[in-house]
Amino acid sequence: MSDSVRHWRSAASEIHDAGITRVYGLPGDDMAAVGELRRAGIAIVITSEQRTAAYAAAGDAAIPRAAGGTGVGVVVAGRGPGAAALVPPLLELASGGSAVLVLVGGAPEGASERSFQYAPQRAMLAPLSKSYRRLHSGEDAGAIVRAALVEAATAPSGPVVLEIPDAGDGGTSDGGARPPQRPAVVDRPSYDIPLPSVLARSRRPVVLVGAGARESGDEVLRFARLLGAPVICTASGRGIIAEDDPAFWGLSGLYLHPAARRALEQADLLIVAGSRLEETATEHLPRIPVLRIDIEPGPLVGDDETVLIADVSVIDSWTTDAAALGVGRGWGDVVEQVRTALGVWRDEVRSAPDGVAGPHRVGSIMAALADALPKDAVVCHENGAADMWSYLFPVFRLPPDSVDIAPSEQTTLGFGVAAAIGAAHASSRPVVVVCGDGAFSTAAHDRSLAGPGAPRVVYVVFDNGGHGWLALQDRAVTGASGVDFAGLAELAPHDGRGNALASRSIARASDVAAAVEWALAHSGPTVLIVPCTPDESAPVLAEEW
Repeated sequence: MSDSVRHWRSAASEIHDAGITRVYGLPGDDMAAVGELRRAGIAIVITSEQRTAAYAAAGDAAIPRAAGGTGVGVVVAGRGPGAAALVPPLLELASGGSAVLVLVGGAPEGASERSFQYAPQRAMLAPLSKSYRRLHSGEDAGAIVRAALVEAATAPSGPVVLEIPDAGDGGTSDGGARPPQRPAVVDRPSYDIPLPSVLARSRRPVVLVGAGARESGDEVLRFARLLGAPVICTASGRGIIAEDDPAFWGLSGLYLHPAARRALEQADLLIVAGSRLEETATEHLPRIPVLRIDIEPGPLVGDDETVLIADVSVIDSWTTDAAALGVGRGWGDVVEQVRTALGVWRDEVRSAPDGVAGPHRVGSIMAALADALPKDAVVCHENGAADMWSYLFPVFRLPPDSVDIAPSEQTTLGFGVAAAIGAAHASSRPVVVVCGDGAFSTAAHDRSLAGPGAPRVVYVVFDNGGHGWLALQDRAVTGASGVDFAGLAELAPHDGRGNALASRSIARASDVAAAVEWALAHSGPTVLIVPCTPDESAPVLAEEW
């Protein structure tokens, strides 16, 4: 038995023992990976390209264990060009903190740089991963894979790459005895850290929640209530705090409503729970003292910053002291006043004339979509022009028990579309994607979208004749659309076999409820097309915003 087969057999067994029942990918010529994964009872979701597989694995990893997920996604790719194709998706996965194990083939032991499909894979992939390791002859692949699964899921989560060389002239060692098996579950640490003095001095704190607080949402919300503090979140931290809670004001920075922005100018402390403080999240925030709580907070963003290297759950130990401090009383009625202003704006958008083109037509459709979604839906986002409405609370308000999946600060085109594939495979919950036609086109022909075993996903696609965001930017630069982005003007959704996907058009808010009901009742993937123009984009682009 070759080292390649032995390593893949150990890897497949370890993945199976961790409770992972499917992987995503496009394997290379060495089919030992496919053979051993199937032998271990692991399903392989074959995609048309490696990028789709990586994003699907990230979507799988985003599903909580309580909703059927395993917490770690797995992607398989071949060596050389297959590994090189993972560079763009690894940029997204690293930025978004996706817990994904990446298994790539490699040139056989002793191969030269002139060998078939040889590539400097470590140099390409290691900078974008938590760690990169190439397995060698005689190593215990099972133990290494087990450690890699734990590492990917351990905060701060992120992609881990293992290179398994293809069969060649390597040795035939038996790889050593296999250690005891155990699933890749990471226990949350406990801390005993006193209430920070900077918090004791605050009277108008605001809490900013990022993706690193995903396991601590209840503690964060309970703490914010004790403080009487408003809560905002980053795009990747959305869904951690229930959006019907009176303390929630929406997404931070670029996406925050002007009424909330103005109110934040009164804040005297920003409590950051599990966020890297991305640029779009900090835009428009006041320059005030910052208290950051994170396992790995990264570089400082200001001079007046207190950093606690800890799991976000540490705030649960502060609740008794915080309740006695009177922190947050300086807000008075401001929190309720902002929520009232947000409600007025949502009602204004919802009351736009049904089907009449204008600045709020797409927004009214998005508000109706939010109302029509099941309470346990998985919502996947893109980040372009019209689909940016899905970031604007409270026009688009997440259902109470939903799971939210959004691209990172990289805003990689097509991430949400492909992540939905993995999310749908990982959970029986309804999965809905809000995307533009440019993003949809990146995976519209992928074989994983249709055919036997295809996941049931509802794609809500804004059809503005191409890449609407680029058209808007082009107009801002030249005063006119000088570049033709109309390659998708005739949106005809179909799978990689040329079969048409079931689709319906929704041009007005009153169309939405029936269309969503139809889509959710359908046995396969469906597409709801929203005709629009680049001008019917989110108000974040307008001067009054």
